[in-house]
Amino acid sequence: MVKIIDRIENASTLLIKRIASETNALICSGAPIVNLSQGAPNLPLFEPAHTAASAALNSRRLPYTAVAGEESVRHTCAEFVNRNILKRQEGQGGETTIFTAKNVCVTNGAVGAVYCTLAIQISAPKDVVVSPLPSYGLYKSDTELLGGTFCPLQCGSPEDGFRITPSVIRGAFETHGENLRV
Repeated sequence: MVKIIDRIENASTLLIKRIASETNALICSGAPIVNLSQGAPNLPLFEPAHTAASAALNSRRLPYTAVAGEESVRHTCAEFVNRNILKRQEGQGGETTIFTAKNVCVTNGAVGAVYCTLAIQISAPKDVVVSPLPSYGLYKSDTELLGGTFCPLQCGSPEDGFRITPSVIRGAFETHGENLRV
């Protein structure tokens, strides 16, 4: 417990916190901003969603969902990746299915998914997580909170869309070798 507290107390100020503070100041001054960076925005009620949620609650049939997400949703995601990303369809010969529902985990947001992925990869300070810059601030703070070492990779420039080159990735592997986790 003390180790976690020390990590929290010694964590550097995150850029995302500064951005959130500046965004909140703008919102308070009346700027027309919808803040999507800190959870659900304060938007008007979407009546069809409210009606569906009310009906589900009133039915009193609210079983827990599978930890990895509903199988039908996972199946649809796997099918989408196979067909649209990997360009594979049933009946085209050869191995047609790379991903199945068993290979997919659906979470209710990326923050939890990233944290869980890091948590299963990091077990010691020697475990290194590399991330191209610019990156989301929680990658660094989650890595440090879990006891790993965060290593930013400087990639490209704004002009080239911060392009990641093979030499940058090769350099990370050469530098960190078997300690490289994510």
